[in-house]
Amino acid sequence: LGDHEISLRVGTAEACALYDAVLDESLARWRSALAVNAHPGNFARYARDWAQHLTRTTAAKGVPIWNAERWLEFVDARDSVRLELPTGGDRRWRFDAALPSDADLTLLIPERHDGARLTSATGTPTFEIHGWRYRAVSPDGLDATYAPPR
Repeated sequence: LGDHEISLRVGTAEACALYDAVLDESLARWRSALAVNAHPGNFARYARDWAQHLTRTTAAKGVPIWNAERWLEFVDARDSVRLELPTGGDRRWRFDAALPSDADLTLLIPERHDGARLTSATGTPTFEIHGWRYRAVSPDGLDATYAPPR
């Protein structure tokens, strides 16, 4: 934002519209985190209206807004997650993680794996992402069992 030597010269209205489109796609399609860096110098001179729009819009859609420290805690917790795929006659997923007590983590378990279909985790939300169907389960109650292929 702004009219200076390193600017892309995108106006505030266009920047707000671009952010809204990225946020909506993230929520509806990609389910990805967005990282925003509102540099103090740029914020004070050019980006205040855009940054305030970003914050209001994100909060209005119920999306958590985390600082860098909270994001690092989540990344560390997510990195500790270990899933062992079911193999052979044992069709049960194995899960191990050192999650903090306030971790809000949902695992997407595929409805089909290696020709087998998921027989547990019924009643949990279903997501279809790029043609693949998943069941959303909490790590606390992970019970994902697959019926062998017929």
